[in-house]
Amino acid sequence: MSTVIRFVISAAIAAAAVVLPLHARAGGPPTTVHLLSINLKTVSQTTNSHGDDVADKVTAKQNDVFKQCVGASPAKDEGIYLFLDCADLNTNTIAAIDTDPLFDTAVIIGGVDFDLGHMVQKQKSGVTQSATVPVEIHLSCDGATTTADVSGIMSLTYSPLGGSPACPLSGKVQITGVGHNPTPGNFIVDSGSSVSVGKRSGSIVTFPPK
Repeated sequence: MSTVIRFVISAAIAAAAVVLPLHARAGGPPTTVHLLSINLKTVSQTTNSHGDDVADKVTAKQNDVFKQCVGASPAKDEGIYLFLDCADLNTNTIAAIDTDPLFDTAVIIGGVDFDLGHMVQKQKSGVTQSATVPVEIHLSCDGATTTADVSGIMSLTYSPLGGSPACPLSGKVQITGVGHNPTPGNFIVDSGSSVSVGKRSGSIVTFPPK
């Protein structure tokens, strides 16, 4: 079984029982919700038929991750989404959800750490138009026996939303990093991997209520 498939299978075991721990905040800062496109190129150690050490290379997309985490391929109304607090990007979560009915499925997959101290913004008339920011994306499942930690420099675009002059609109990050699972063990998330943060949803505008 491939490294990535083992990883996302383990994600299903731990995440399927966890309900998204988020809530709507009436009158608070806007929430932005983004469909993610995921491209993971992993490399792990294996051996060939001659007993020589060789690299096992596997690519997985967001649908592969969703299928293994939820237990079925995503329907047209399902996907993996990033939820962001416009006022504090570090209040966020990544979840596999159903949008019709909304949050009928809600499985936590991970989250993003934004290094806001090193964020570089481009403004016009004092309003943020775009930014680049170092990020770390953390995935943990199966009681933290399977993990992936990747990082990169995310590019974000901004536009007005509600009462805020600038909230994230979309973004993208090229990622590399490392991970571990029980079998075969350590793996690399190699160059060419990426996460695209789709244009924010117009229909999902709040975290689900408690």
